Amino acid sequence: MNKLQSRRFNLRALLSLVMFGSFIFLPSFGLALHLSANAPFQPTQHLLMTIHNLAGIIFMFSLILHLVLNWRPLWNYIKMAVGKVGMYRKELVVAALLLAIPLGLGILHVFELGG
Repeated sequence: MNKLQSRRFNLRALLSLVMFGSFIFLPSFGLALHLSANAPFQPTQHLLMTIHNLAGIIFMFSLILHLVLNWRPLWNYIKMAVGKVGMYRKELVVAALLLAIPLGLGILHVFELGG
């Protein structure tokens, strides 16, 4: 029997592939939904919103299963990394800014400041 045929089904690999695929769908269909906001054809918007929402649900479900399956290595990494936070203070600030600025601008965009 071939090694590939005798290998067990790898749930971790499956979850990684599902997360990757849904991660690709989320922003691409979210952007398409945003760009079609003024489209006169409503079923298109409904389709884009449905795909975007389902991709988000699939991503969250696979993320939770991924965390459950990999809890011990993740917990060990967190325990090890907590002691090294001071070493990466600059990187932590830059990462926080890279998250906060686009999120803040997106929130401001929703309220359309100045209008």
